Amino acid sequence: MLDAHDSRDAIWSINESINQTDTLIAAYLLKRQNVGLDSFNVENLSLRVLQQHENIAMELKFLEEMVTSGKIAGDAKIAVENLKQHYLEVFRPEVKRLLLSAAKTIDATEKLQQWRQFSDDAKSKVETLRASILANTVITAKRIKESASNNLFFNSLLALLCMFMAYATFTIGRRIQHQANHDELTGLPNRRYFND
Repeated sequence: MLDAHDSRDAIWSINESINQTDTLIAAYLLKRQNVGLDSFNVENLSLRVLQQHENIAMELKFLEEMVTSGKIAGDAKIAVENLKQHYLEVFRPEVKRLLLSAAKTIDATEKLQQWRQFSDDAKSKVETLRASILANTVITAKRIKESASNNLFFNSLLALLCMFMAYATFTIGRRIQHQANHDELTGLPNRRYFND
């Protein structure tokens, strides 16, 4: 269950980084169209976007390590691979292209709409991953519950068997003591009974 918590934190961090990048790029496009940009603004924005990308890369690496170790499997494994592929082949190159484009006159509305599509695709992949990991967590929790129920049943049977054996030992001990102290034919106390 701890792995589910760690993967949830990684997914949350990736989602937040994508949202931050989305906000930074939208602000960049609007500012570029309305005011124009100087090199300081571009460098500052690029640095902030780079920080978000480093965070995404770190969390994706963490999720890949969980996949490699087998802590993430099935649909969640496929979702991690799809998210990584989308990030490396679509999201990150598009951010780079937007930041490095040199055209002074751009249609910010069109670029923003295109950017939102890339961003929404990335968010969709993160949501798919989150849902897959949640489903795996629920399945694992059910298995643990079933295992605990089975263990409880078998442990209860074992406890009953131990109680039965203790009772049988006690009963047999009393029977042996009775046989030692009483006559077998008449059932009356014998000499040993009176000497003890």
